[in-house]
Amino acid sequence: MNDQQRDFFRLIYPPADRPNIKIEESRFPVGDLSEMGIKFFHQETIKFPVGVRMKGTIIFKDGSKCEVEGDILRVDVDSTPAFTVVEFVKGIPMAKMLEEQRILIKKYKRGVELT
Repeated sequence: MNDQQRDFFRLIYPPADRPNIKIEESRFPVGDLSEMGIKFFHQETIKFPVGVRMKGTIIFKDGSKCEVEGDILRVDVDSTPAFTVVEFVKGIPMAKMLEEQRILIKKYKRGVELT
C-alpha cells in the first residue's frame, strides 16, 4: 500500500461543517473522519499521549452522536492548528459515513475550499 491509499474512505470537512468530538468535558473540531479513524484539532498546549486508548463522542451537525474508542497514533503540536490522529477500535457506522458524505456532496456540488 502506498502513502496515498487508505483502508477506509475519509471525509474531509470544510471548517463550517465540522462535527466535534467530545472527550470528557472538552470539545474539539474534526478535520477528517473515516469509519475507523479521526483527525481532530486542538490548542498546541494540549498534548494527548500517543499510544493511549481514548473514548469520545462524535457530535454531528445534525445533532446525531456516535460513541467512539481508539488508540492515539499521532499528535502534532507544531502544526497550525495542532492536531491528533486516532485509530478507532470502535468507530463510525458505514451508514452514518454515507449519510455525511451525501450531506456534504449536496451542499457543495461545485466544490469548497477545505482549509
